[in-house]
Amino acid sequence: MSIFRSEDDFAALIEEARSERLWKNVRTYIGIFNEYSTYMTERQKILTLTYLYELLSSKEGDIRLSAAKLMGTIVANFNDKYTKELPQGVTLPPRKVNSFTVFSQYLDMIMFPNRHYTEQLKLWIGYCLSTFVNTVLTKCSKTEQRQYLDIMENYYGQTDYHEERYIILLTALSDLYKYDCSDSLRETVRKFIEHARNSEQETLQVAALNTSRHLFDEYTDDDYFRDLLKVMKLPEDKKDFVDIEGSLFLIDLKMGTHWAQKVANIELLLRYLNPDNEAGSIMHLGMHLINLIKANESIYVRQRAGEGLLKISSLMTYSQCNELAVELFNGLKIGDPQISKYVPEFLGRMILKLPPQEFDEFISTIGGQILTVNIPLAASMVDTIGVILENFADFAHKFHQDEEANEARLLKIIYIMIRSYAHYDPELSP
Repeated sequence: MSIFRSEDDFAALIEEARSERLWKNVRTYIGIFNEYSTYMTERQKILTLTYLYELLSSKEGDIRLSAAKLMGTIVANFNDKYTKELPQGVTLPPRKVNSFTVFSQYLDMIMFPNRHYTEQLKLWIGYCLSTFVNTVLTKCSKTEQRQYLDIMENYYGQTDYHEERYIILLTALSDLYKYDCSDSLRETVRKFIEHARNSEQETLQVAALNTSRHLFDEYTDDDYFRDLLKVMKLPEDKKDFVDIEGSLFLIDLKMGTHWAQKVANIELLLRYLNPDNEAGSIMHLGMHLINLIKANESIYVRQRAGEGLLKISSLMTYSQCNELAVELFNGLKIGDPQISKYVPEFLGRMILKLPPQEFDEFISTIGGQILTVNIPLAASMVDTIGVILENFADFAHKFHQDEEANEARLLKIIYIMIRSYAHYDPELSP
């Protein structure tokens, strides 16, 4: 805390964080700034925002989103609130730099990054827009929301954007309508979406349909899938769709396919999955979703594939669930941090769907390997155990016949967590 009392010491801390290369330590710095953001001066907040904006171009997706979220928190609370009662007839002078000017500045910097960034880095920065805007609107007071939304309206009043910029703005709209939007903004947004739906670019049309489904209550899922099939030139009849679904599997695995189309393909495959089909077709889809979790670089695709995997797991036999859980576990061993950060959430919840015997085998395997494998892999295993511990009540409720055995399992899981926290390596032990 003493560092925050000295401007020079705080600037040195920012430089120390800027020179850090290990992603786990970068996340620790973000956590520190988040914890103490309330006590920062406005100058310290400006320094922190500059550092966090640089993190928006990090190759680690979760760091980008964490940085964008903290930026939103700082912007929403940028100015100190004057809580004392002012004398009658006295008003505070207007601030040249306030939450709204800072919001407008960083909104523009996220939408239109400096030219020294590559196109890939510009996209990474751009797709942080939704997290940044949503955090600001969540953290600010209700009286300030309308002013922030008025600033946003300026961006939706024009339609001459590059396709990817247009999709970024559409993605940011998903949560916008839960706030107190003006009639003017609602009308502007409708025209913005309608223009995208009438575009000649298929990806832009798909993104516009997905946004419409989130924003407009009158636009039902049936309307969405009907229009989606029409845009993607796919048959509406289920039998005809089954004949061509193999092409969707292939399209999903291509690097050149846009994430919006991959998400749409996943949703179509899940919608047209027939529970009465032979077990092989369900297993095929499950393996496909696991491949997307392990191989796709888009956070949106990984998240939707993981949700789809958990959804269809209820249609699988225990042996199929076990096989897919093993496949996810093997994905951790690849050693790619981009994979190891997203697999534990879905692996842990898949393990909880296994019968007691297979569940115990998995826990024993993870517990036995945590202290023998390399540190990054061990950290991913600890994350998996954490997910299992968090959701263990679901397993205990499903297999409630033997309460004593479930208590023993819970104690074993807790023991594994404690043993990991006592590890000599600080990367594994917080």
